[in-house]
Parts: sequence; C-alpha cells; structure tokens
Amino acid sequence: MKVLLFTDRMQSGGAETHIAALARGLRETGVQAAVASEGGKMADALEREGIAQYRIPSIGRSPAQMLACRRAVRRLAEDGGFTVLHAHARLPALAIRGCRSWRGAPAPVVTVHAAFRAFPALSRMCYWGEKTIAVSEDLRADVCDRFGVPAEVVSVIPNGVDCRSFSPPPHDPPPRTILFASRLDNDCSLGAELLCRLAPTLAERFPGLQITIAGGGSALERLRGMAKNNSCVCFAGYVSDMPRLYRSHRIFVGVSRAAIEAAACGCAVVLCGNEGYAGLMTPQNPIPSLSNFTCRGESLPGANALEADLCRLLADDDLRLRISVSCRDWMLREYDAGRMVDRTLRFYRSLPQGV
Repeated sequence: MKVLLFTDRMQSGGAETHIAALARGLRETGVQAAVASEGGKMADALEREGIAQYRIPSIGRSPAQMLACRRAVRRLAEDGGFTVLHAHARLPALAIRGCRSWRGAPAPVVTVHAAFRAFPALSRMCYWGEKTIAVSEDLRADVCDRFGVPAEVVSVIPNGVDCRSFSPPPHDPPPRTILFASRLDNDCSLGAELLCRLAPTLAERFPGLQITIAGGGSALERLRGMAKNNSCVCFAGYVSDMPRLYRSHRIFVGVSRAAIEAAACGCAVVLCGNEGYAGLMTPQNPIPSLSNFTCRGESLPGANALEADLCRLLADDDLRLRISVSCRDWMLREYDAGRMVDRTLRFYRSLPQGV
C-alpha cells in the first residue's frame, strides 16, 4: 500500500498536525506514506524525518489554479504508484475527483476536519471520496444532513496525538500557570481575549499568576494592547516545541486538538472557544468529544463562566490534579495516535476493490 496524503499547505494548525501524526504512524506500520502540499514548516519537519514531501502548485479557487493543481497531483499519483489518495481539505478533495480513472486507479478518501458554509451551488461541487472520514460525530452528521452523503460511507475516526511525545512532565510545573494556544485570528481568539480581560482580577486573587498566550495571527496586536498593563500576561508567539510548552503550565484554556494535546501533557483543560464553552474537560462528561472538543453547539463563552472555572482550579490543587490524571488516562485510551493510525489503516483496507 502506498498512501499520498494531500492538503493545501502544511504550515500550522490542527488538520496539519493530524496529517503529520498520520504520516509518521503509517511509516511505523510499514506503509509507504508521503504528503503533497504547497509546503510549510510542518512539511519541512517531516522531510527532515525522511517522510517524502511533494510541493505542488497553490490550489486556489480559480479554474486555472485548480486545473494546474489537479494535473500535478495526477502526475504525482500515477508516477509514484500511489494506491490511496487521501485529501484533507475541501479543495484538495475536489482535485482528486475522478481519480479512479487515472492510471493505477488510486482509491479516493476525504477527511472532514471542520464544518464550513456552502451555498447550494458550492454544495453540489463538493466531493467526499468513495468513503469519508469525519473527526467527530457532529461533523459526520453535518456531512450526511447538509451534503447528502450516505451515512454508511462515513466513518468517525477522532484526532490522535502521540502520547509518547505529548506526555506529562516528571515534576509539577510552576503553580498558578495558565496557557492559551491557538491561531490568533478573530475567529478563534476569544479565549485569549477573555483571559486578557480577566487577568487583573485573577492576579489580585491569586498572587504569582502567570498567563501565557501562544500563537500568531491578525488579532495578536489587539490582544497585546488589551494586556499591555497586565504584567502577568506574556505572549509566546509561534512555538515549535508544543509539548514543552504544555508541560510548563498546569491549566490550559482552549479547544479542539490543542485541548487534546494539553490533556495528554497533564494539564487541566477548560474548554473555551469561539464556537462555544463547555467548561472543565472530564471523562465523566463525554459530550464535548462529539464535536472534537470544539464546543460547537454549546453556549458562547463568557467572562463569568471562565473566571468561575479557573478559580476552582487555581484554588483547589487536588481537584486540578484529579482532573489532569483522569484526562491523561482518557487520552491514552481513546485519542492516542497509534489508535487513530490503526483505525485509518482498517478504513483503507475496507475501500472498494481493496488497496
């Protein structure tokens, strides 16, 4: 089996991190896996590890760009003898449509990482592969309900993190440390904004408090302005060694893949994002897992709810420790990268005509 993982770029983000973990895991099982994209920091890192990276033309929205990208992927798939083409974004999925007619008849697979808006004309253009993977139950329902994909061809395979790399520190990090990590654009930085607003009150109640905001984006300077008089807030920018950053904090505020990674590293997690607020992550409340811990469908975050949950964790170290230990165990059972890779391999082998 030869698998080509295909996306638009490999710079940063949850979907890109998922692709990197899948590529590494497939290689460990003996599968020949490569990644096709425009390139980026993650592509460079995988290449240094010996995982083949193919740079392809930008997959823009214009017909000319789409055609150029499609031709490049077809040439790559046929010359490389790939048996599975696995797209991880909407436009790359469209570029592999009809690939069964290419030389070698590679099997098309599409993973749905996020919900997106689509007008009726665009909906008819979307392509979901012969079989589809969704990273959460709510995305599976969305694909079936809004795009008419038959339920029997959509499988849910949650994100996986390498729990060997994302693991707790040997010693407790400094007390009263809170981390927020995300792309800092207006559509995903609400948690950071709330932390900046709450910082003076929290710092007064909990001396020695340190809040770290990691990531970059269009909202970064606005957030810096909000925190300019709060000495307890620092900005880390883009961070390449995320496990080390998680291990140096006791509490994490955020959602989605970053929340999973933080829990695997022993942080107590407060699920707070632009799409909703679910409070403390615990195995006893599995509902947030149905949306890949994005909190889609929950009530929107507010300063009062976030402050209350942070005060609970900052004031009760035993509670924080119980939550962090139970969530680390949960990540090992359900969200380890090895489990995700095994399930994806079984999915590949279930494709029509086999691969």
